[in-house]
Amino acid sequence: MSVATTEAGSLLRGCLAYLAASLAQLLLVNLEDLWLEREPQNVPGTGNRYPNWRRKTRYSLEEFSGMSQIVSLFKEVNRLRDGD
Repeated sequence: MSVATTEAGSLLRGCLAYLAASLAQLLLVNLEDLWLEREPQNVPGTGNRYPNWRRKTRYSLEEFSGMSQIVSLFKEVNRLRDGD
């Protein structure tokens, strides 16, 4: 894992922890952000050159739900949302 990836992951964890501990009633976590996806989810436009909503996620539900770093992040967000 590169230094940039490590730093981006740390920044993401810090931002999510801050938001999870806030008084916000809702916290939306973009799944692809959790594995630091670099490809856009939806490229604006229509037609053949940039068809909307055509790229599938890199990992299936079964794959990313078994990734320890993602599971631990969700557990931490859940703990902070519960106010522990």
